[in-house]
Amino acid sequence: MADEGVAEHYQVLEELGRGSFGIVYKGIEKTTGETVAIKHIDLESNDDDIQDIQAEIAVLSTCA
Repeated sequence: MADEGVAEHYQVLEELGRGSFGIVYKGIEKTTGETVAIKHIDLESNDDDIQDIQAEIAVLSTCA
């Protein structure tokens, strides 16, 4: 996982799992030290419908 935006704000620690839309990593938010889950969705190699991915993102964005 080498996204510049993620690396700028988070320290990625380890892979937690893989799902139908991507890979979930455990990370640390650099400013607060808070433990977070980071989901990396590879849109280029994902065969799933973009609407399904957007629906999952909407649900995940409500988790805090």
